[in-house]
Amino acid sequence: MLPNLSRANSLVKDPLTDQHLDEWRAAIEQLARDFLSGRATVNPRDYPTTCEHCGLQTLCRVEENMQLGDLDDAAEADSNQ
Repeated sequence: MLPNLSRANSLVKDPLTDQHLDEWRAAIEQLARDFLSGRATVNPRDYPTTCEHCGLQTLCRVEENMQLGDLDDAAEADSNQ
């Protein structure tokens, strides 16, 4: 255990397990593979809660993708008429 952690610290209360580390490793490796292949999918972990606390809405691609999705939906609706 790290000496500077208090008993109230979440790592003390709920220490990382080998399963947690394996899950984190898999997630980081997938991010690296995506990056190397040029993928940059916008995928907030806990949408929309994550977005409510972000503060970077002016730079946000989530909102941009939502607007594009709305346009795609409208175009699809028009083509079906």
